[in-house]
Amino acid sequence: VVGESIWKVLETHSNKTSSVLKVLKPDCTYQVKVQVQCLSRVYNTNDFITLRVPEGLPDAPFNLQLALKKEADGVVLCSWSAPVNAHGLIREFIVEYSSSGSKEWSSLRTTKNYTEIKNLQVNTLYTVRPFLPFLPVIPPPVIRIEGYTEDSISFSLKMNTNIKVSGYVVNIYWTFDAHRQERRTLTIEGEKSVQKVGNLTAHTPYEISAWAKTELGDSPLSFVHVVTGGTRPIPPSLKARATNQTAVECTWTGPRDVVYGIFYATSFLELYRSPHSTTTTFHNATVIVQRDEQYLFLVRVVSPYQGPPSDYVVVKMIPDNRLPPRHLHAVLTGKTFAVIKWESPYDSPDQDMLYAVAVKDLVRKTDKIYKVKTRNSTVEYTIKKLEPGGKYHVTVQLGNMSKESSMMINTVPLSAPDALKIIKENNHILLFWKSLALKESNFNESRGYEVLMFDSLVNRTAYLGNTTENFFKVSNLKIGHNYSFAVRARCLYGGQMCGEPATLLYDELGAGKSLTQPPLPP
Repeated sequence: VVGESIWKVLETHSNKTSSVLKVLKPDCTYQVKVQVQCLSRVYNTNDFITLRVPEGLPDAPFNLQLALKKEADGVVLCSWSAPVNAHGLIREFIVEYSSSGSKEWSSLRTTKNYTEIKNLQVNTLYTVRPFLPFLPVIPPPVIRIEGYTEDSISFSLKMNTNIKVSGYVVNIYWTFDAHRQERRTLTIEGEKSVQKVGNLTAHTPYEISAWAKTELGDSPLSFVHVVTGGTRPIPPSLKARATNQTAVECTWTGPRDVVYGIFYATSFLELYRSPHSTTTTFHNATVIVQRDEQYLFLVRVVSPYQGPPSDYVVVKMIPDNRLPPRHLHAVLTGKTFAVIKWESPYDSPDQDMLYAVAVKDLVRKTDKIYKVKTRNSTVEYTIKKLEPGGKYHVTVQLGNMSKESSMMINTVPLSAPDALKIIKENNHILLFWKSLALKESNFNESRGYEVLMFDSLVNRTAYLGNTTENFFKVSNLKIGHNYSFAVRARCLYGGQMCGEPATLLYDELGAGKSLTQPPLPP
């Protein structure tokens, strides 16, 4: 009961979602809330509804006392006690009296529990009875459906009574799913009214309830049900994801040429009662929200009709320390190292940040992880001990396994051998070159070299072989053919890691002409 601090509990002993309260008192206001009793715990809620119970029939007054007034003849003093259970507000008492043998009753009204009956005949027997008057019965309003379309309902309201009516309160209910009943409330002035409610959904059942405001109080409720015409639209299909700490990207499917409403909140109660919202005519939108929160999103058509909502989508915002490093790129790439650079996930970190730099060798299929600890907004790091001509996949992320940034790095291959030359002998030629170990500290002579030959007349490249020496013998050359020879560090791992070739042209007119652009494929 409103005004009391103690909540009374009524056990339903049922898993149904409805119950009838039969212990309410007349002329009282109640607040009602529901608890869910599970096996292990009770789920409470602060959400409640307010119920107003109308006045009931009062009990009879009692302890009636009658006495003659000594100062005047024909006057009777009456007093009584008010009923213990008035079941409402006592506005007045009516005292009726009748002389013995008469069928007619006279009456008078008083707001107190005593009065005087005057002008009675002397030496006459009278019967006296006080009682509480009954209020006139207020009928419910009459709701009549005048018509309906796909997105509107027309109805009229009137009261079949002489009681003065000041207006009506109308509630329109509908349900798109089993979890939520939606409502629209109209406040209407005047005794008679014809209303048209628009922005409704096609082929949807609606319940219209109304009660009247009269000079004697509120009337009971009346109800009608109606189903709009047409075909119900399909709910949108929503996808939502956090793109950074405060932005959520929403995309959905649905009809065109309508206005969509995007609704979001941090709880179901807020989502269905007082959500944040924005509108758009497109099928995508970016919504800005608060940091470090989890949100529920849904989308629906809001114009020209109120469409069914999409399923809700849960979006957990990305905390500051879970964002990926920004602007990862390579500053300098050498044969055995690479200098990479990135920015912290957010500006001006206020503490040291631990990064994990993972380097995956795509050729050798190996992985290495390096750790970098710094407070700087811009970070530069050198990855060492790489292979010339290698291919690497590099990822950088915070040490708490946040989202990562990644890039590809190709190291510079071994350079071409110097001083490649051709010496012609009787039936063959010899290719000579300087050792790569003279200028490449990462080259081991045991790796060796490979020699290729391109015949321009037949447009064909031939692999001649490999050697660990600094010379190579080539025989069986054909007269009238022009040849290009290439020498490079031997390729490793199935041709995935090769050196740059040194190339030389050989023909009958001039032997050993250097080529600035090597014509041979690697």
